[in-house]
Amino acid sequence: MTVARFDLEKGHQRILEALSQVTFDFHYTLIGKGVLHDEIFALIDQYNLKDKISHIIFTKEVEKYLAESDLYLQGSYTEGFPNSIIESCMVGTPVLAIDAPGGINEIIYPNINGKIVANVNEFVSELENINSNYRYNAVEVSAAVSERYSSKTILSKYEDLFVKVYKQKFN
Repeated sequence: MTVARFDLEKGHQRILEALSQVTFDFHYTLIGKGVLHDEIFALIDQYNLKDKISHIIFTKEVEKYLAESDLYLQGSYTEGFPNSIIESCMVGTPVLAIDAPGGINEIIYPNINGKIVANVNEFVSELENINSNYRYNAVEVSAAVSERYSSKTILSKYEDLFVKVYKQKFN
């Protein structure tokens, strides 16, 4: 599954290209909307993927969909700090991502909570590998991010930062 707005930088085209090449049966859930809606669905038709894809424009149940998925697919050309990857891992769903500038490499620990590949060909290869040799442990996937990015951890780091700034200014 993927959760992302339908914009060029999100790389839906790369994911669809890869899915058109896999040799196993699958179902892909796509959550989002955006300016490239028509282009993305034209590609879905072109690749004959219509029967394999569910599209949800908006839902407040993203966590439920992530937890029910076997794998989160990230095709972005560039990212900031992708919350969708953290959310996916928090519920135990690993990530397969194409390398891109941004925070992906900080979040994904290869073969623990996902894998980062260089291009569409490697993406297809890894999808095939994961399908035949599923090897991720949901508890380990979740632990890889919850230790670093849980709200408790992040709030504690902000508190430490505020105290440090305060002491520098007033001491």
